[in-house]
Amino acid sequence: MSRAGRRAALLARYKAGSLARLTRIHELLGRPRPFDGDDQATVRGELHTLKGESRMLGLVSLAALAHAVEDAVDGLGRSPSDRALALVTDSLGLIQGLLEGPLEERPEAEADLARGRELLARLDQVELEALAEKARLAAGGGDEHDDDRAGDRVMGEERPGKPPEPVSDHFEPAPSFSMVPTAAIDELCERLESLRISLAGLRSRTNASQAEGFELGQTQREVEELAVLAWGLRLVSVEPALQQLSSHAVELAEQLGKRVRIRVDAGDAQLERSLLERLEEPLLHLLRNALDHGIEAPEARGDKPAEARLDIIARAVGAEVELSLSDDGQGIDLDAVRSRGVERGLLDASTASQVPEGELLALLFESGFSTARTVSELSGRGVGLDVVRRIIEGLGGHVTVSSERGRGTRFVVRVPATVSRERILVLELAGVLWGLPSRRIEHVVRLRDALCEQAGNPTALVDGEHLPLLSLARLLGVGVEAEEREVLLCEHAGRRWAIASPALVGEFELFRRPLGPTLASVGLASASAMLDDGRLVLLLEPAALLGRHGRVGGRFTAPATATTQPRVLVVDDSPIIRELMLELLANAGLDVRVANDGLQALSMLDSFAADLVLTDVEMPALDGFGLLSRIRERDSELPVVMVTTRGSAADRRRASELGADAYLVKSAFQQEDLLRTVSRFVEVSS
Repeated sequence: MSRAGRRAALLARYKAGSLARLTRIHELLGRPRPFDGDDQATVRGELHTLKGESRMLGLVSLAALAHAVEDAVDGLGRSPSDRALALVTDSLGLIQGLLEGPLEERPEAEADLARGRELLARLDQVELEALAEKARLAAGGGDEHDDDRAGDRVMGEERPGKPPEPVSDHFEPAPSFSMVPTAAIDELCERLESLRISLAGLRSRTNASQAEGFELGQTQREVEELAVLAWGLRLVSVEPALQQLSSHAVELAEQLGKRVRIRVDAGDAQLERSLLERLEEPLLHLLRNALDHGIEAPEARGDKPAEARLDIIARAVGAEVELSLSDDGQGIDLDAVRSRGVERGLLDASTASQVPEGELLALLFESGFSTARTVSELSGRGVGLDVVRRIIEGLGGHVTVSSERGRGTRFVVRVPATVSRERILVLELAGVLWGLPSRRIEHVVRLRDALCEQAGNPTALVDGEHLPLLSLARLLGVGVEAEEREVLLCEHAGRRWAIASPALVGEFELFRRPLGPTLASVGLASASAMLDDGRLVLLLEPAALLGRHGRVGGRFTAPATATTQPRVLVVDDSPIIRELMLELLANAGLDVRVANDGLQALSMLDSFAADLVLTDVEMPALDGFGLLSRIRERDSELPVVMVTTRGSAADRRRASELGADAYLVKSAFQQEDLLRTVSRFVEVSS
């Protein structure tokens, strides 16, 4: 994709995400007053992220307006007057207008910024008038409805650019969608997909005139646009499901005599309704496991607060949704895991002490594996985490765990937002077309460029790292010697793997269908799909393939003579900013990984030997200052650069005291400034 094409795609993602943020903000500001403190923090966080993403994309006026509204919300207090809230809402309407127009810096944007600042400048006066009115009413004078009438006048006279009704309607949820039967939506999607395939086949078989071919192509594009809209109807917010999970946690904690404070943050994450229903069982299992085995009784928590913390978080990450469940309990006893692994024959006793933490934790998902000597009726019921893994992998996702003894455990589940339509890499092997989800393949390299050998074993040398090289034909057990030309790179059980495969047929957006009884007998296929020409594709899940291969002990390392790229970890909760920095730094010849918060970054640093960390400050779970502090506990030398919209002297001083090596304030995305700073710590290509 060209640079212009990448920017257009990025702007489209930014626009969709930003409009969703405004919907969320409007919903929270529309709740009864006094506002909840957490709701106000969420509003400020959404505006802060909108500001940062806008600055990085060079939308200076939009960023400045978001900053002004963020400051205004900070000063509103928990019980703002209707008139004050109307001024903030009107300013949000200006932001919405900018997002719906051309996403570029232009005179109209500057004018809207000036208008927004003018509106917000009246907040102090409006709040003073409201206080005076309350005092007058308390003294027994006037009509208590006068203030409402004054507020109506302000809203009617001052709403900029747009009448009040359209702005309000934009933010209202569409209840009619939830009233449409699920089966009807599924049927609509199926029929549109069948029509799309039929049209594609008709175009390929018909010798039509140029005009007829153009008309047929136009019809096909219109059907595809309708299909996109139909797929959108299948998506639902994950928040109600997480709130229900939270209620269940409260009941379980009471049964166990434990005190737990639960935080739910669903962001704007959405999943297909059927997928969300199928996730209910594994999420409940993880919740029960945390309450029963992870979180201690109040009297056993030592120096920690008697009230434990349980965070249930969801985030949209590209085409996937990440759900995490974190507790601050006793953590996982790695020695017990290691001992149990030796007992079960999963680890060699002579080398068990050298097995990395990530591989030890992956043992927890093996069938029947448990460190508990007694079975709990509440959480385990004699069933291990292998059930969780099997269900999630069946949905095309994967699950990981990280833990720190005495400080808690975090399970992360990642699944595609939709299991019915996605990008698929297709290849042919033994006369059968096989497909793997593009989101699970890190990248594809030519076998002849990567093939190598170490300690007598075939490996793929990628980015200076020797990766275990496996044959797709052997993993599938097809018994056919195929000409392997490509290497597919993916991650499983905390490490990277390389799978040798025949040449790819191509990458396609396909409609995923559950397997019927006949195809299910094939074994490893998780679903099927149909190409436009009618050929069947059996869909595979890399985690299931690699799980079948079995465990391989020990990490391969590159020879001392191999050249390696400097490794950089980018930590930011905004997917837009992560993508911008990833592209810039990768183009500068760096090996870049990304994390969406401080906790994920810490987990990644266990297996990714970074030469430099670039981190935002304001993030969920663990912010940039907390991440910096935890890094310095482990490593006093690793360079850490703070990249943030917060530029106060106090923030700079705190970063310096914690050991930051540099502090950059996000503005319009100045590539040269960032690369100049990065080049102080690692070598970048020009």
